[in-house]
Amino acid sequence: NLDGVPVSDVKNPASILFSESNSRFIVEVDGERKDKFEEIMSGSTFGEIGEVVPSGNLVIENLFSLSIARLETAWRSRRL
Repeated sequence: NLDGVPVSDVKNPASILFSESNSRFIVEVDGERKDKFEEIMSGSTFGEIGEVVPSGNLVIENLFSLSIARLETAWRSRRL
């Protein structure tokens, strides 16, 4: 859910997803270590946007759902 991304005036989902800002990263954190991660990140702006589930898809709520296999193929061949 992109509502978890800490942005000021950006409303366009594409801008939120694909900004070339050096200050935006996606990280995966084991649920058991979430509190420790948040402790380490205290003092920095961050937000939680989702969770990893066994569906085999990358889902951006209300925008798209694509299979991880298709995304890997696109990444390796440089085209979707």
